[in-house]
Amino acid sequence: MKEAYSKNNSRGLYIALAICIVAIVCIGVYSAIMNAVSVPEAPIVRPSATANRKPQATNAPAVTVPKRTDRAPQSTAAAVVPNTTDDMSVSVNNSAKRVYTKPVNGNVTKEFSSDVLVYSVTMNDYRVHNGIDFSASVGNPVGAFCDGEITGIYEDPLMGHTVVIDHGEGLVSVYSNLSSVFPKGIEVGAKVKSGDVIAGVGESALIECADTCHLHFEVMKDNVYVDPNQYLEMN
Repeated sequence: MKEAYSKNNSRGLYIALAICIVAIVCIGVYSAIMNAVSVPEAPIVRPSATANRKPQATNAPAVTVPKRTDRAPQSTAAAVVPNTTDDMSVSVNNSAKRVYTKPVNGNVTKEFSSDVLVYSVTMNDYRVHNGIDFSASVGNPVGAFCDGEITGIYEDPLMGHTVVIDHGEGLVSVYSNLSSVFPKGIEVGAKVKSGDVIAGVGESALIECADTCHLHFEVMKDNVYVDPNQYLEMN
């Protein structure tokens, strides 16, 4: 009787332990399942459809930024610098090539005097003398002082029949107290060479009519009276 009771107790103890173990296992499994179900899922972040979208092309014109340089702007037109050296050499060469001729074959009876007064027999006073008087006879030929162009033929009220020749570069010669007859071709605009006969000596200068027969000869440079001897002495 006692043995049967003891066996029943042992069997009941084992059954109770088995039940406890099963219960513990079930509780553990249940807890694991609940924990897995309760954990929230992490949200899935998907890239926005506009994030990778390329910017659309526009029709606005592209802005061109000029490059900065330190160079000064250069003119496309070439600067023209006058060659003054050549101009001066031409002027000197032309002057050197000039040939100056004594206008008439005669002696000097009255010198050039622009700052010292000289006595005038005709006017019976002292006055300047802007030319040179060469003694000559009426009709003696008068030659051009230098190459040039005749720019004037007229009768001056005081100096009588007169011829004016322009030699260029501001040089002008004047021949007065001439006769009224001129060689053929001697007219305004005519070109003459040094020594060409342009007139004859006369007695038409009223302001010098008391002097012996002569040619009154004047030279001007840039409209200023100068001594003709400074040119005649070059030859």
